[in-house]
Amino acid sequence: MKTELEAAMQNKYADFTSLVGAICDRVKSRAADKYETGKQKVVDVAQDVDQRVHRNPWAYIAGAALAGLLLGVILSKSRRD
Repeated sequence: MKTELEAAMQNKYADFTSLVGAICDRVKSRAADKYETGKQKVVDVAQDVDQRVHRNPWAYIAGAALAGLLLGVILSKSRRD
């Protein structure tokens, strides 16, 4: 009886191990797919922004200057308090 119980536990452990291994493989595969999809989206957005900035650089320079000015005003007011 003890041998049968040990064999049953070994089989369940082996089944559990293979199940966990299969799930891990699927998760890794899906994560790799999502990573590649996200990476491609980032590259596409970066290329789009690069093209827009090259077409009209002064608008982006003015926007960055305005954002810097606003950030400076906000930070300077918080230091006065």
